[in-house]
Amino acid sequence: HVMDENVGRECGGYFRHIIEHYDDLDDIMVFSQAEYEDHIRGLGQQRNFAEWVNGLTGKPYESYFLNTYQCDRNGAPHHPNLPIADLWNTICSDKTMPNVLEFHPCAIFATTRETLQKKPKELYEYVYDQMCEPSNNISNTGGRIPWCLERIWRYFLV
Repeated sequence: HVMDENVGRECGGYFRHIIEHYDDLDDIMVFSQAEYEDHIRGLGQQRNFAEWVNGLTGKPYESYFLNTYQCDRNGAPHHPNLPIADLWNTICSDKTMPNVLEFHPCAIFATTRETLQKKPKELYEYVYDQMCEPSNNISNTGGRIPWCLERIWRYFLV
């Protein structure tokens, strides 16, 4: 259990942890926002967090959320005009981007060390740098990377 300082968006903390612990990650990693219960209100979630964690099976991507949402390549209907394709082309360039993305809200998920280490540490560092330095950003995605990542975490990891 690692508590990160509450600075920035959740994906910044996720990436910081992956970068700092890349060589000594746990077998199964759970990534959760602070006060996760605040993020699930109104989303129909019925799952118990502790039971979910204790039942993890070590899949490359396991969402805490049962509900699956959909959006187009631009984030509509939930967050229209997101530059998802620009981020996709940077971090998922080995895959064809679907026209309709299926995603789980709030970016609360589990993955494995093996899954995370399939990507080079330099990729995590690059994306983290894009989040922290908008002047460097991937086609102006800097400030919107958290919402783009929310929609592509499962594709990025699997």
